[in-house]
Amino acid sequence: MAKTSMTLLTTVIAAALSLTAACSGHGAVAPLESTTSTTVTTKNFPYPGVRTVQDVVPSIAGTGVPAAEIAIKWELLHSDWMISHQEEVPHELLSIVTANNKPEWMPSNVMEGTGGELIRAVNVREIDRISWEVSVCNYDTPGVYYPGEAGQLKLGFPTWAQYASTATVVLTSGPDGTGATSSGPRLLISRTTLPLNDEAHAICDPFRPDPFIQQPPEPLPAHK
Repeated sequence: MAKTSMTLLTTVIAAALSLTAACSGHGAVAPLESTTSTTVTTKNFPYPGVRTVQDVVPSIAGTGVPAAEIAIKWELLHSDWMISHQEEVPHELLSIVTANNKPEWMPSNVMEGTGGELIRAVNVREIDRISWEVSVCNYDTPGVYYPGEAGQLKLGFPTWAQYASTATVVLTSGPDGTGATSSGPRLLISRTTLPLNDEAHAICDPFRPDPFIQQPPEPLPAHK
């Protein structure tokens, strides 16, 4: 891509992100910093909420960065929605997907826990000048834990230390999941998939933290 075209496209993306933030009251992409869930601490579960660390590998640059960040934001919002056990799709989640990519409710018994995880954007493939395919890996490190027997913590997914997802991100002024359009283009997610088995390993293994630590947190000081 010519330097002038790349500069123009980057400017358009930046403007789109600013417009989305101004219209929705939320940033168009999640800041790449740690977030912590609001697990209710009780006498029976005296632990902090799950700490989620987000990052983008250094090889992702230029127009790929905002695409990677919105894919990470989708992972965070979708996970929070599943844990909430509320069937209605949150407005913030609908506002970052296209009208034909509204997420479907999947009942589960997943609950809020403690510990931590890493969500890492590992690759961005440019499909064309206004669309990208983003690969994101969720690594269960230091691990998400739930109450077990006799007050002990148990690793939530002992045989599933990582999983991959891919998101197609498009620059569009068309309707989002709420039905809203925009006067200028902004980034939306038009498709999400879950690569499995060998494909998932090929995506995530090269970027897996080393050492890969899984260790439960200590109880909060007041409960030790």
